[in-house]
Parts: sequence; structure tokens; C-alpha cells
Amino acid sequence: MNTQKYLKIYYLLFLFSFFTLSSVCASTEAEEALKTSIYNDYGITVYDNDSLDGRCFAEEHLNAMIDVFKQMPANFLSATNMVYMSPTEEYYEIKYNGYNEEAGIIQVGYEAFVSSVAYIRAYKNAFSGALPSDEDRINRFKTMLVRGLTYSYIQQNCDSFGNGDLIQAYKSVYASNASFSTKIYSMGDENYMIVAPGKNHLWTDLAFAVARFCTNPSQLQKDYPKRYEFVKERIFEGNEIAGWTDKLFKGKETVTFTDPGTQTVTDTDTDTQTGTETGTETGTQTGTQTGTETGTQTQTQTQTQTQTQTQTGTQTGTSTAIDLDPGEILQNRTDIPSKPDGDYIPVISQVEVGSIGLEDSKMTMPEGMRTAIEELFKELPKGFSVCTQGISYLPTLDTSDAFSSECYIYVTNNSWYSPSFTKLDDSLRAKRFKQILIREMASCYLYYYAKEISRWRGAFGKEITNDEAKTDIMESTVLYYADPEYLKTLSNPKELKYSFIKTNIVTDNYSN
Repeated sequence: MNTQKYLKIYYLLFLFSFFTLSSVCASTEAEEALKTSIYNDYGITVYDNDSLDGRCFAEEHLNAMIDVFKQMPANFLSATNMVYMSPTEEYYEIKYNGYNEEAGIIQVGYEAFVSSVAYIRAYKNAFSGALPSDEDRINRFKTMLVRGLTYSYIQQNCDSFGNGDLIQAYKSVYASNASFSTKIYSMGDENYMIVAPGKNHLWTDLAFAVARFCTNPSQLQKDYPKRYEFVKERIFEGNEIAGWTDKLFKGKETVTFTDPGTQTVTDTDTDTQTGTETGTETGTQTGTQTGTETGTQTQTQTQTQTQTQTQTGTQTGTSTAIDLDPGEILQNRTDIPSKPDGDYIPVISQVEVGSIGLEDSKMTMPEGMRTAIEELFKELPKGFSVCTQGISYLPTLDTSDAFSSECYIYVTNNSWYSPSFTKLDDSLRAKRFKQILIREMASCYLYYYAKEISRWRGAFGKEITNDEAKTDIMESTVLYYADPEYLKTLSNPKELKYSFIKTNIVTDNYSN
């Protein structure tokens, strides 16, 4: 990649924007001195002059950057040109576009500074209601940053189609154990926020492996030895670093629900402990009871049982995480939205800050898009639709046409003005947009009804992963809406995909 050529272009834009932007970061002298020091020592520009409300990188963030940079190999670090405070309050951690002049520029999202509700909730569940300390926040920021550095490094070692020795070599590492956790706690899933040319799932996996190498190398070596060796030899030149401690309190996790408030959790991410627990339990028990019977029963009793589990801290409350690892039996959430009596429409909003160079007419949600949303929600059953609780318009060109996170959907400028839509009239454009939207609505539905992913694997092939089954369900749901007759032809000895979607996905009468 000819990053130097693009870097010169970007610096011209940088200098121009520095003198023309109305909202200028008011850094302190100490902060400016740290930015200068970072550039002089590492050749990386720290830029925050077009942040919202003049917000700047604080001293604690700049010192955290230095702490990370000084531990990185020079060749690895040289792929990054800039750390850029993204002018948006969208909740994502790290974004990497990597297109043209943006190669080597790490965008830091609002989530890096204000922890999301999802992250706070997960932290409290893991650590007996405690809140993250200042040290936890800074160490988490360091972990986000090193993932961004990895994306820059990967792009420098790949062509526009994602080919190159680095990623080609990593394929076999990934294939040896595809269950590595790349879970994040933000509104913008990193799989969607990383949109560099040729990007695939291996980019994200390797970035999280590098982050784990920096925060807990001994555990990475124990659980994923091939990832550990690859990162150590190919990126860190055979060395380990001092690193920092980041509480990776939720990795691969299996959650079995019985009655509300009762759960069995097997967490395999950190240290293992074995013990005997005696207590009194009232409600529904699923499992094997010595001396009585095996099965499901409802009773009041005193029981003694032995548990083997892995966890950090103390987990309280009800855990509802969905981990798309191969073979795991997924369970539904307990907070599924109820169907309203009347019509249902999600909250429709938009992010006010858009891409540089996007014309004013495309900075707000097109009226045709809004109308299409309203029409679609009148057509679909409420049991399916209510799982989408919000739709937000992002006036941006640098990400996919739409993506979802939990129960929220983000539609972009590309959802309506994609080059492939240029010859469509308004009616056909709306039809195509509805298909994009229903694809992401299916993802939101599966966020709550994760058991359907496991059921799909049981019906159409246990050899596929949960992630592949989720994608298959989403695509089949679009076909159910757009071309049901064709979907009916996609048969299986056990069940038709059409029948599965009709009964279990696009339905008002879901049954567990």
C-alpha cells in the first residue's frame, strides 16, 4: 500500500481543516506538549481539532498512548500515521476505514471515553456490582488502541483484496480454534466499524489476539497456543512486553436458564476453581439429581451439588450474553420486548455529524427511507418487529449499507444512495431498502431469540458454526420476504427453510 502518497494528501487536508473548522479543541499546554512528544518520538499525529464541542484527548489518554507506543515494535508501530478523535457520539470503540488518504489512521469513538450501558452492566455482573475504576478505564482504552494499531499493520501487509503473507499465514491459526472470543461492549460492533479494503473476520480475530498478548499473555498461551506463538513471532519479533492488565471478565460463556433469576454458568476464560456448594433452592431444576431422578421437576428442596467453573470475580444477576462459538447451545434472553396492543414503530433518529464531503441534501434521512420504514413495520408481524427498538440514520459513506447491534439498527447513506441503486426509481429503491432493513431486523430478532440459531443448526447441519447459521437465517428471512417461492425450493430432508422462517422467525406466535 502506498501510504506515503496518501499521507501527504491527508496532511494537506489536515492543515486546511485546522484553520477552517469552527469547533477547535482547546488543549492545555501540557496536552499539546504530549502530542508534540508523540509525533517527535513515534511519527504519529494525535488529532482532535474537529471533535464535538471542542473535546480533546485528556492528559491521561495521551500518557496511555505513550505507554502503549513505547512497548510496540518499531515496524509494527510504523504502520500507524494518526490517532484521530472521531467527531461523533456514536458508541463504538475503534474504527478503521483504511480507504485512500485514511490508510494508517485510527479513529477513536465516543465509547472510548464514556463507557456504554452494556459495558457497565457486564462489569457490575462480573464484579459484585462494582463500577470500573479509573485504572480499568485507561487500561481498556489501551486495549482498544492496540487493536487499532493492528488494523493499520494488517493493511500495510495486505493488498486491496486482503491477500498477503500475514493474513494468509493466520488462516491456519484461526482454523485450529475458531472459538476465540472477540466480544466487545459498545453499540457499534467492531466487525462493522472496521471497513478497510479486503477486511475479513481474520482482521478482527488477529487484533483481539494482539490485545490479549498485551494484557494476559500467559492465559493466551495456555488457551490458544498457536495464536500466542503467531503474535509473539510475527508481530512482537520473538519478545514479550510488560503490557497492562485489562479485565477480560467475559470470554466464552455458556448460559443455561431455568426459572427467572436462576442460572448455571460455565465460564472458560480465566482461572479454574472447583468447590462444593450447599444451599436451599426453590423453583425449577434442570439436570441430574443423585438418589432421585434425572429430568426436569418443580419442587422445594435442599440440595448439595458440586460445581466446576471458571470465572473472574463474582457473577451476580442473570447473564444473557450470546456467544457465537461453534457447537454451543444458545439460549433466549429473558428481557424479550412484549408486543404492544396497537401499531408498532421503533424510535427513528439520526446522527447529526456526517462524512466530510457529503452533500447537504444527504446529511438527513431521506423521506423515502422514512416512509419505507413505516410501510415495512405495518407489513410485518409485531412479534418479529418489536425486537428492533431503534433505527438510526448515519450520513456516512465509509461503512456498509446497514448494520445492527443488539436491538438497534444503523442505516447509512449507502442504504439509499448506493451506486448499485442509481438506476432504480423510488419504488424499486424503497423495495431494495426494505430488504436491507429486514436482514438487520432478523439479526435483532436473533439477539433475543438466540435458541433459533441452535435449532437451525440442528435442522440444516450441525457442522456449521453458530455465526454461519445466524447469517443463513438472516439471508433466508430476506428471501422469505422478497421471494418466498424460491425459498420454498431450498429444502432439507428434515425441514424446509421456508417453513422454519415462517414458524420461528417472522412470526407473532413464538413458542419456546
